[in-house]
This record gives sequence, C-alpha cells and structure tokens, in this order.
Amino acid sequence: MWKGLLDDMTAAVRDTFGQAVTYTRAATGEVFDIVAPFDPAYASVEAGGSIPVTITRPVLDIRIADIGGHEPEQDDTALIGERLYRVIDAEASSSGMIKAHLRKV
Repeated sequence: MWKGLLDDMTAAVRDTFGQAVTYTRAATGEVFDIVAPFDPAYASVEAGGSIPVTITRPVLDIRIADIGGHEPEQDDTALIGERLYRVIDAEASSSGMIKAHLRKV
C-alpha cells in the first residue's frame, strides 16, 4: 500500500513540476520521452577540507519506472529544451525518485 501511495505522489510531482525530456541510455541506445522536474542550478555541499564549498550543478529528478525500470547510469544523456546533458552520477532522493546529476555536453 505504501509503495502505491509513494508512486502516486511522485507521479503528481512529475506531472506538476516536470518538463519534457528525451532520455537516452548510453549502453543500449534506448530512448524515453519523459516528463521530469529539472533544476538547472541545484546547490550541493562538497565535503572535505576546512572550508565548505557549495557548488551548483543541473539535476533531473527521475521516476525509475519512466526510464524502463533501471536507474540512470553514467554517460546516459538527457535532452532538455535544446540543451544536451550527460549523467555524471545519480543518487536516491527522499521523494523516492532518483536525482541524476548532469553536466552540459
């Protein structure tokens, strides 16, 4: 029951805040036309050193079900508007979605 409610919630977030994305798997060439929330300037804090550093990098919140049931992998690409991005890493988010950290190509 909880998983179904969480899936409904992430679908509502996607539909409300998402934008059109063409997601392509590097390993297989599979292409998925999805809707996903995109933050072009997500801030993250890098650990290490005596002075904390905050960096910004684009992040795409993806429902795994929307990209074939497999987590994003390094070198997958996302075409958002007219800008192409490459996945550099991914991590689970508290929403139950996956945050794909991107770099402009």
